[in-house]
Amino acid sequence: DEVDGTLTDDGVWRNDGFGAVDDATTSLIAGSADSSNDLPYTSLALRYTLAVDEDTVIDNAQLTLTRNVSGGSAADCGFIVYGVTVTNDIPWPTTASELQTIISTGQVTSAFGEFVYPSIGLVGDEYVVNVTGVIQELINQTVWESGEHLLLLVYANNPSSGSGLATFDSLETVGGSPATLSVVTIPTESYTYFPVNIEF
Repeated sequence: DEVDGTLTDDGVWRNDGFGAVDDATTSLIAGSADSSNDLPYTSLALRYTLAVDEDTVIDNAQLTLTRNVSGGSAADCGFIVYGVTVTNDIPWPTTASELQTIISTGQVTSAFGEFVYPSIGLVGDEYVVNVTGVIQELINQTVWESGEHLLLLVYANNPSSGSGLATFDSLETVGGSPATLSVVTIPTESYTYFPVNIEF
């Protein structure tokens, strides 16, 4: 069975924990524009609802982000995708310090996805990230209930030369393609037993 998560919020936050989570931008810009690394990297937060029962077996889960600009960035940008485990039906964070604390204290899934945003690309290029382990770990939590919110952090961890920006479509991008979460589950087998009367 295939289940699509519903994106309810997306935003940008500074890895140093300064300022608010910006969730009203026409595109999502992450990475670092400063080759000297004096400025902090910025990362993304994506919140979805997902109608999957606790302990369902996940066959495949993919996060797809769509490039918002053509041309080149100064360097490739590397990203790690985590799920936040701090609570069930997680609320939308308002400050970057909340998310920085979640990362620094390890309140994220042990599983993660990785991808690279190349320095050269075209508007509409898609970056597909395998997050099967991340989603499985989130829904295996005893507090998980179908239809609740989950929070994914797309964490900028390695603009390869210190300077590189990644730009993606957001919920506010006119005519854009916001990040999608597609999950394929393995159906649970069910059996029907019919009593048999044997007469001698």
